[in-house]
Amino acid sequence: MNVHPVRVDEESVRPADIDVACNQVGQQIAAGQYQAAWQQLLQLAQINPRHAAIYRLQGGILQQAGQTEAALGMFRQALTLEPDDSQSHTGAGRCLQVQGALQQALAHFRAALHYQCQRPKHAITPPSPAAFDHRAAEDTLWQVLAQLATAGIHAFATSGTLLGLTREGHLLPFDKDLDIGLPFEQMEAAAASLKAAGWKRKINMDGMVTPQEWHGPGVALDLCGFLPDPVTRKVISGFWFQRPEHPWSRVTEFPDLTLQPRNSPHGKVWHLADPEAILVPLYGECWRVPDPDFDTVIAACNMRGCSVLTQCYAFARIYSSWVLGRLNKALSLARHTLRHLPDDEVLRQAEAVLSCQIAQTLVVESEACV
Repeated sequence: MNVHPVRVDEESVRPADIDVACNQVGQQIAAGQYQAAWQQLLQLAQINPRHAAIYRLQGGILQQAGQTEAALGMFRQALTLEPDDSQSHTGAGRCLQVQGALQQALAHFRAALHYQCQRPKHAITPPSPAAFDHRAAEDTLWQVLAQLATAGIHAFATSGTLLGLTREGHLLPFDKDLDIGLPFEQMEAAAASLKAAGWKRKINMDGMVTPQEWHGPGVALDLCGFLPDPVTRKVISGFWFQRPEHPWSRVTEFPDLTLQPRNSPHGKVWHLADPEAILVPLYGECWRVPDPDFDTVIAACNMRGCSVLTQCYAFARIYSSWVLGRLNKALSLARHTLRHLPDDEVLRQAEAVLSCQIAQTLVVESEACV
């Protein structure tokens, strides 16, 4: 998508309430009407150039267009006008995280959660999960694994994908992508194979080397590198910022993993001889019990510490889950993060406010049933 400034007639739009007009623009953005929304925001900026929401919404459109630096400028302009705007802090944090400026990103994510605690607001009804055709996605999974196996790459189902296949016998219906593990030294070969098959890579963060996010026919997949650790003699994976030993990396540990061939609808693929070698370290001994609020990125049982990168994901996801009305998930995320940062005042406040909101919701629901 290309966003182009346009010349507009200031007299053509005179909304009595800029906030109402911005809400209407937000609906246009949600519907994917970016160009119309952009033109409307330019008109609103002419009428009231000191309204922070205008620049926040412009930042959101530019962010969707992949214009990260321009989007960051808009979010910063919004924060100049309204320093306690939690949405603008979140937008700025996401831009900085994409650029690899994690310390600055974390400061904005923390500020967003802090201001959310001061003035809690969230959707009354959480949005419906994005459509995920798990049957079609599973067929794509076997196709990709067979393609990679033919190319000599030892790729296998991991994380949530492995959890669904092992526990449910199929992919989880509420999943959003495919998780594929492979030896880290084969990442480049796997990327070349996917590219040759028409998949497109998305760069999520400057400096991140694993996982790699790829988009194909109706589904996305993550290529997750696994590497033997000569120090601990374990196998490590996770989110590596430049290199596994980088202090910002999010590293997870596993026992030695053994692969074996198996047949699939699309030919021979590689599969873990013992799926629990990944499932138990990640999800704990209770991995067979469904937990819709479990977030592997934040709550993995085998994660080393709580790096800056992990904290960026944690604070951002607590905030976004809260705003979307997924209060139980936000509380679960806050409590998992508190295991690593027990003295963090923002997290403790978030836990307290969320607990109170959930309790109030339960009271209202029980009274409605009387």
